[in-house]
Amino acid sequence: MELCRQDAEVSAFRRWFSHQRAPPIEPRHSQPFSSRQSRGGASRAIRHSLTLFVEQNLA
Repeated sequence: MELCRQDAEVSAFRRWFSHQRAPPIEPRHSQPFSSRQSRGGASRAIRHSLTLFVEQNLA
């Protein structure tokens, strides 16, 4: 039963996370953005979103 509950939480997170995506970046900003992403910005952003999600749901 525990695994079933985790699956529900994961799908809820995926649904929530898909609404948190930022709008597409303007072309003139693409160069500094991609270099920042390559230094771990993406994983940091995902971790931040996960933290927000957990705080909202466990508060």
